[in-house]
Amino acid sequence: MTTKQIYFVIAASCLALLGLIAIQVRWMTYSQELLEEQFEHRVDMALCQAVETTTNEPCCGPAGTGSATPIKGLPRRRRYGEHDPQRLPTAAQPE
Repeated sequence: MTTKQIYFVIAASCLALLGLIAIQVRWMTYSQELLEEQFEHRVDMALCQAVETTTNEPCCGPAGTGSATPIKGLPRRRRYGEHDPQRLPTAAQPE
C-alpha cells in the first residue's frame, strides 16, 4: 500500500467512527427524552389517582383510556407519546 492509500483508509475510518458516535449520541438523547416522558406520565397518573381517592371526583378522563387531564392550577405537561416536533425528525406526523 502506498502512503496515499493508507491516509485515505485512516481518514475514511475516522469519518465512519465520528458518524457512529453521532448516531449513538442522538439515540441516547432520544432514549433519555422517552424515559422522562414515561416518568412524567407515571407521576401524572399517580397524582390523578390520589386526587380521585381523596375527593371521589374523576380527574383522569374515562377509565382505561390513560388520558390524564391537567389538574387545575398545574401547568400542562407533554403527555406520554407526545413529542416536540422541533426536536425530533418529521417521520409520521398525525393529521
